[in-house]
Amino acid sequence: MSDPFTALLSTGLQAVGSIMEGNAGYSQGMYESGVARENARRSRESAGQIRLAGQMAEEAKRREVRRSLGRSAAAISQAGIGAPGTGSAGAALKQAATEGEYDVNVLKYGYDTEAYGQEVEALNYDAEAQNARRRARQARQAGFIGAAGEVFSGYANYSGQRAQNKLLQTPYPPSRRGPRRSGVDIGIPRRGP
Repeated sequence: MSDPFTALLSTGLQAVGSIMEGNAGYSQGMYESGVARENARRSRESAGQIRLAGQMAEEAKRREVRRSLGRSAAAISQAGIGAPGTGSAGAALKQAATEGEYDVNVLKYGYDTEAYGQEVEALNYDAEAQNARRRARQARQAGFIGAAGEVFSGYANYSGQRAQNKLLQTPYPPSRRGPRRSGVDIGIPRRGP
C-alpha cells in the first residue's frame, strides 16, 4: 500500500502529462494546418501564373495565325488567282482562319485545365488545413479531459486508501460483546511448565 502523498503526487504528474500530450497534439495540428495553408497559397499562385502564361500563349498563337493568313492572302493576290476573299482562295483562307482559331482554343483549354487542377489542389489543401485545426483542438480538449479523469481517479484512489488506513488503524472490529480476549489478556494463569 502506498502512502496518500505519493498517490496524490502520481495523480498530479499524470494529469500534467495528459495536458502536455494534448498541447503537443495541438501544436502538431496547428503546424500541419500552417503547412496546408501555405501549400494552398502556392497552388493558387501557380494557377494564376498558369492562367497568365495561357493568355500570353493564346495571344502569341493568334498573332501567328494572323501573320500566316496575311502571308497567304498576299501570296493569293500576288499570284493573281483572284481577290483574297472570294472563290476557292477565299474558302481556303476561311478554312485556315477556322483551324487557327481551333488551335488557339485547344491551347487555351490546356492552360485552363492545368490552372483548374491547381485551384482544386488549393481547395484540397484548404480542407486539409481545416481538418488539421480541428484535430489540434480535439487533441487539446482530450488532454484536458484526460487530466480531469486522472484527477478524479486519483482522488478516488486517495479516498479509498484513507478509508482503508482508518480501518487498519482500528485495533479490533466493533461488536456488541466487546473485544475477544484470551486468558492471558485478562490475567488467568497458564497451566503447565
